[in-house]
Amino acid sequence: MYRDGWLGVGRATRRFAAVAWVVAVAVVVSWRVVAQSVDDPRALEVAGAVHAFYAQVSRMQVRFTQHQWTRAYGTTMSSAGRMAIERPGRVRLDYDTPQGRVFVSTAGRFTYFEPQEGSAGQVTRGTTDAAGAALGILDGTAELARDFRFALRARADGPADTDRLVLTPRRPSPYASIVLYVSHAPETRGVIRRMAIESHAGDWNRFDFASEQYGDSVQLPSFEVTVPDGAVEL
Repeated sequence: MYRDGWLGVGRATRRFAAVAWVVAVAVVVSWRVVAQSVDDPRALEVAGAVHAFYAQVSRMQVRFTQHQWTRAYGTTMSSAGRMAIERPGRVRLDYDTPQGRVFVSTAGRFTYFEPQEGSAGQVTRGTTDAAGAALGILDGTAELARDFRFALRARADGPADTDRLVLTPRRPSPYASIVLYVSHAPETRGVIRRMAIESHAGDWNRFDFASEQYGDSVQLPSFEVTVPDGAVEL
């Protein structure tokens, strides 16, 4: 059972979801002018529910499981950790292992630090990559109606009680497509349960979300990374 303030059946959540649904209806109507190329009105409705829910969220923290599949080698790397987001534009991923591994993206730039046994570790900095850009759907730097075309596809797997919404960028982008598994349960309508990002090379980077916390009272870590002296810049 979720507590109030968590996604679930608490009174605050039901009230929050109800407001989100009202806003979603208004958003869908306004988007019909912006997203005229949408063939399936249902896809636009699901996208509107996503926008309506996250537009009301200023701070969030979730548990994530990440699976990265590389097409060239046919290999999958799996990780888990906690994601913190402060809208607009601030994302932090703290990985469970190795301890101290962290990714932070702010204002379109990222820092990724990974500790290394026997050394000060290694750090990569740069403009936001495909995964960081795709997370703009959560951190508020992406605008669904402006940036994407939408289509609903049959859900062969994935989280229960979700719609499979495929997003295709309208303009050149670091990713080829994003697949969202969006809750259609009344108390969590519009919540993204899974996000799968396809690169132009055919690689996939998938995030599954759980144990979500939303609201101004959510305590978040710093969005700065302290890199140890001697860390190797990649």
